[in-house]
Amino acid sequence: MRKRKKENIKKVISNIKDVASSIIKTEFRIEMLGNREAIIEGCNGVIEYDDFIIRIATKDQEIRFIGDNLQLKCLTNENIIISGFIKNIEFID
Repeated sequence: MRKRKKENIKKVISNIKDVASSIIKTEFRIEMLGNREAIIEGCNGVIEYDDFIIRIATKDQEIRFIGDNLQLKCLTNENIIISGFIKNIEFID
């Protein structure tokens, strides 16, 4: 009986983790440090990259950073860090 309860609890926890991770992956988050750095969590990749424009893909839309001397400081599966002089951010459906 105890073994069955433990297995049920493990299944419930596993299901909660699956649901939570799917919810988290559908959203993105941007943290700005002034107009000199942006940290983007939950992106799906870089579409365009040069000194003046960086376009980032998310699940539902595209984010366009416009500025001067833009650089990708960090690019991981979870985060992208953009530095430079950010003049404008556009959200494109």
